[in-house]
Amino acid sequence: MSPGSRSASGLRTPGMSRHGRRFTNWSKVRRNWSRLPQSEMWSGTTAGQPTAPNGSCGTSGTDAGVDWVAGITREILAGEGLDLRLATIYSSQRAADLDLDRIRPLPPAGDLDRATLESCANIVGMMGHEPIAAALTDGADVVLAGRATDTAVAAAYPLLRGMPAGPVWHAAKIVECGGQCTTNPRAGGVLATVDATGFTIEPLDPANACTPTSVAAHMLYETVDPFTMREPAGTIEVGDAVYRALDERRVRVEGSRFEPAAQHTIKLEGARITGYETERGAVYEFVLNHVVEVPSPTSLFRVYLEDNR
Repeated sequence: MSPGSRSASGLRTPGMSRHGRRFTNWSKVRRNWSRLPQSEMWSGTTAGQPTAPNGSCGTSGTDAGVDWVAGITREILAGEGLDLRLATIYSSQRAADLDLDRIRPLPPAGDLDRATLESCANIVGMMGHEPIAAALTDGADVVLAGRATDTAVAAAYPLLRGMPAGPVWHAAKIVECGGQCTTNPRAGGVLATVDATGFTIEPLDPANACTPTSVAAHMLYETVDPFTMREPAGTIEVGDAVYRALDERRVRVEGSRFEPAAQHTIKLEGARITGYETERGAVYEFVLNHVVEVPSPTSLFRVYLEDNR
């Protein structure tokens, strides 16, 4: 889960998209994030393995949210004496840079005009795995990304290592909310192991369990169709997937596919002020639920690698 982020791929409030407001405050993120240097997650990084990438930093994934989490991270790295290369990936967009002719609506949104686009107080593009993979390829140990699909955050590293796209993307979808795919969602996270023909998933808590039903059911979460899920680079197809219990707590999944898209697209999210309330201040509404066709998967995003070695 990303520090200071909303773990799911949607359900951000318009106010969060406007100001980069966060579900969590600085002290909570600082406390939880500071535990990682003592964990296997970051100790593995010092041995040459990158830590898990982090997406949609600061909840909304705006540039300000990335900088907020990056500041906390730099403070922790310095305090722990860790010599790790930090990459930041920015996803905020300028309305003037977006070509209306390449933007199309997602249901139930209508066609977009220039005035609506420019009325947005903030616009972000939802990246796929490619900018994250680019940062890892360039030598990043810790990646802090702007707005991204949760699946892309989990899929970037195994795809970079050459694992098959179908099992990787399906596993990434299942692990996006940690223990949500187990019989006791509050008991902690899960571990997915991907191989050439599928993946195996199990809870980290020995007392918890994954079942074929609990794993398959997660494809109902934040999806229009439980058998398909669109990513910027293509579509996850799980209609032929088979979920099989290996024992009382582990599940094996095979038969997942990933169909590459003919045209790479990036989802745009944006909100504008529609009024004011005495107690809450400005009221915002989402006005962007559209995708833009892009010439390359990384063209809308800026990747910066800190050279602190």
